[in-house]
Amino acid sequence: MVPRYISIDTAVSRLLSWLQSCEQAHTSCTTGETILPPRVLDISGDMARLVEFQNDETPYGVYVTLSHCWGDPNKSKPTTTTKTTLDSRKAGIAYDDLSPVFRDAIQLCKGVGCGYIWIDSLCIIQDDISDWMTQSQKMAQIYSNAHFNIAATLSPDSTQSLFQERWSLGASDDLTRYPVLTHEVEVSSTANRHVYTRLSHQRDHYYVQLSMADGRSAQAPLTGRAWVFQETLLARRVLHVCASELIWECKTLYTCECGSIGSPFQQKPTGPTPIEPNNSLATPLRKQEFAQICDSLRSTQAAHDFWLTAVNHYASLHLTRPSDRAAALAGLANAIQGVTDGEYCAGIWIDDLARSLLWARIPGTEAGASRSNVAPTWSWMSMQTRDGACNISYGFLLIRDFRQELTTTIHSLINPSTSTPSKESGDIPSEVIFQGPAISARVVAISGPTTPKFYLRPTSDYFESSGPGNFEMEADCPNDPSESLQDGAMVECLLVGTGKKNTMYQYILVVRKYGPGTGVDSYYKRIGVCRLICPGFLSRNRGYFKDAEIKTIKII
Repeated sequence: MVPRYISIDTAVSRLLSWLQSCEQAHTSCTTGETILPPRVLDISGDMARLVEFQNDETPYGVYVTLSHCWGDPNKSKPTTTTKTTLDSRKAGIAYDDLSPVFRDAIQLCKGVGCGYIWIDSLCIIQDDISDWMTQSQKMAQIYSNAHFNIAATLSPDSTQSLFQERWSLGASDDLTRYPVLTHEVEVSSTANRHVYTRLSHQRDHYYVQLSMADGRSAQAPLTGRAWVFQETLLARRVLHVCASELIWECKTLYTCECGSIGSPFQQKPTGPTPIEPNNSLATPLRKQEFAQICDSLRSTQAAHDFWLTAVNHYASLHLTRPSDRAAALAGLANAIQGVTDGEYCAGIWIDDLARSLLWARIPGTEAGASRSNVAPTWSWMSMQTRDGACNISYGFLLIRDFRQELTTTIHSLINPSTSTPSKESGDIPSEVIFQGPAISARVVAISGPTTPKFYLRPTSDYFESSGPGNFEMEADCPNDPSESLQDGAMVECLLVGTGKKNTMYQYILVVRKYGPGTGVDSYYKRIGVCRLICPGFLSRNRGYFKDAEIKTIKII
């Protein structure tokens, strides 16, 4: 049974049980001593002390990391280290002077015998941009080498204790908190049996897997933060301290305090709306799959499929600074690059470039969608909303059996010295060269209640006689003045690939000319995508692009 209140003793007991089982039975999770981070909190004494190692030192030890929400800076701030407080942090910090979430995490560490903990706000100098850049590039190593990671999943900031009365939102959408109560049911039987009932804890299960969005900000605010996405995937073990229970996730096992994960009684909750539609690219993320990819147990294609699924989830998460979009994903990219040796730029693997260009804005998010200059327009990282998310998906457009059009070639021009995942994507001088079937079209704008719908009317004679009329386009930023989508505007429709699921689809990238010149001297920017359904008689000979001209187009 899950107790109504979570105490430090209960948490330590459960954590020790999971840790011991993992260390004894899961060979892929085994750590032992690893190199300590450049700065780490020593919590072995009566005070916490910030320890700083020099570049020529390689200290070894066992340490824990913490993932937490910083909260609203105007209301509360976690305990931090600045240039002014650095020396005092090294001298020692009274535990009572730390934020409650930090104190509780330290208690957990001490309870299982760990003498070091890494907390970003204390181990990175917060008012030193140079130190932040240096330390942020080491995030992957810091979280990967940790003995385990504590995820303060239930806490919106650092002011709330991890140890409190359990609660859940239940199955309703009214955000009402219900206490976690267990009731014994009388059973008419002579056998010595006991039957108990309780409120389902499934919400927290699906928040942790990032497969549910509604109510997430209320019950599991940490799961909505973009930086935490890679922290929990990179860590070999994670203890999720949720509102209703504790959840354990390692490279081998995903389980929970209530024991219902994987049981025949586990069902999706009825109230919340999933982040993605129900298709093969909209699966929950599992640390186990990522671990297999990093251990070279899966193919490069599997790594690319996993990446698209990861982007589906990551793009809906929030960032305080949109310029961190690349940095907050660089750790995962570095880990995959170490196995596949693939070229990477602005959130996209060049070996999977054609398919990776076919992201689409999530329907219903057009109001705040705008184009950012932190990445090329062909990258999903160029999208931003008011809350710092990208709100794009591969799941609304793509199906698994994508095939690049045989007459289409797509390659990138990227400076190899700056194409590492940790490089700010906006600093990468990159462009995509498309060479393949392309059709010119006019934009047809039809007014809607809040946002106009955009259609494409090809200008070729073939479409005039045999085409279905206007094609609906999924515009990236329909309300962004910089996109300037006006009725009658000329665009190019580029045939990128096809897919087949009961019928044939053609995937089209829509670009508009912005630069001067003609031919390869001009440049285009992406403005949207569309997917065409081809009747049987068009399923051969490039479908609607049967007589399309082969064009070379530079996209920036």
